[in-house]
Amino acid sequence: NNQGDRLLTDGRKCVDASVKASTDNEHYFKKQLPKVYEDMAEVLEQRGVYQQALEYIKESLSATPDDPFALNTEADIFLDLAKNSECIAAATAAIRASDGKYPWMQFRLGTCYFATENWNQAAASFRLAAEADKTDAVSAFDLGLSLERQGYTADAQQWYHEALNRKPDGELRTKLLSALH
Repeated sequence: NNQGDRLLTDGRKCVDASVKASTDNEHYFKKQLPKVYEDMAEVLEQRGVYQQALEYIKESLSATPDDPFALNTEADIFLDLAKNSECIAAATAAIRASDGKYPWMQFRLGTCYFATENWNQAAASFRLAAEADKTDAVSAFDLGLSLERQGYTADAQQWYHEALNRKPDGELRTKLLSALH
């Protein structure tokens, strides 16, 4: 529904095909293209087609380099590819671009650090995620794991209890009960 569209006397629409309307449409599509690339990357990442997903997310980021959601998608892809340093860089950039607004981005960063066995940094990120989202049992559990790997057993147990209080699903609940015994 372009502003230049008008109705004919019989009620049919007359589409404005002027140069201005074409330019407006081109501008609109160019603006939407990075999001389309991001969506394509997400779909491909979920289907396990990581190299193509990476190509699409790079296209998205070339147009919108500070898009926190595209950066987070890039971190997901790098995590799947076991490119942990790239995962950490992309996740950190996503958090910075979003001003730390989304706890799940902190969780992603924690997951990237956990994959490198950097338990201290993983714990710091999981703590931020767990404290920001009091319903997230997974971040509390992963914080407990990170603390346990550092030898902080009492602190880990406290976070396992906290994760259990957050009413986790069956599989996580089983892991928590095992960790607490």
